Amino acid sequence: MISQLIFGKNGLLGQHRLYNHIQSLEIEIDSLKVELQKQQDENKRLKTDSFYLEYLVRTRYGMSKKDELPIQFIDIKKEKPATLPTDE
Repeated sequence: MISQLIFGKNGLLGQHRLYNHIQSLEIEIDSLKVELQKQQDENKRLKTDSFYLEYLVRTRYGMSKKDELPIQFIDIKKEKPATLPTDE
């Protein structure tokens, strides 16, 4: 009887496992709510903020306005230096 109370399906250990599982699910729900809010804010901003939309189009897709000359800057620290051919 006592072992059933402690180790049974609905015993103390089972209840403790369920409690921990519920806590982890609540934490996951909270983080998903935060992520959803970020996505909704981004969606609203894309619909209403033309300057932000232009910024994204220019930076992500390299697009430019008519008669504009797009210029890309290369980070020389990340680029490998050019090697000259050797006469061997």
